[in-house]
Amino acid sequence: MKMSIDDRVRSGIAGYHDRLSGQVRPVGDEPSKFSLAYFPMIGHGGSMATDRNTVDFLVDQLAAAGEVSAKPMFGEYGLYCGGKMVALICDGQLFVKPTAGGRAVAGPVDEAPPYPGAKPCLLIDPDRWDDGDWLVELVRVTTAELPQPKPKSPRKYQPN
Repeated sequence: MKMSIDDRVRSGIAGYHDRLSGQVRPVGDEPSKFSLAYFPMIGHGGSMATDRNTVDFLVDQLAAAGEVSAKPMFGEYGLYCGGKMVALICDGQLFVKPTAGGRAVAGPVDEAPPYPGAKPCLLIDPDRWDDGDWLVELVRVTTAELPQPKPKSPRKYQPN
């Protein structure tokens, strides 16, 4: 007995689970490896768990550190200073990349990975976010010790 693709998807014989929509899609309709549906989302549950107000508050607190910005990344946010990614904001928590100078400025803080499989970072307690001068110093020292990002190679134009 030959089954239609819809019957095969319903029976679990063919298809894949679309992480974005939560639906099962038929074979041939798979996302490319560059599609967001291909990657598991870092934030628990697949949506941005960090409130944008939290991100805006941290960016405002760090304005004196230099050119600070936050970019959405895989369901959470990357915090950049001077073109270097210095921290991640995941699930409403601030994770600063660990450096020797950053550890010295931070003092005794917990270290934890911002998401499963990540390297541990300095987990900054939200009670310390209000101390803008301390936070700025932590980010300045961390930024100074991090290497420059590798330059992106120019895209080559390939006519169709």
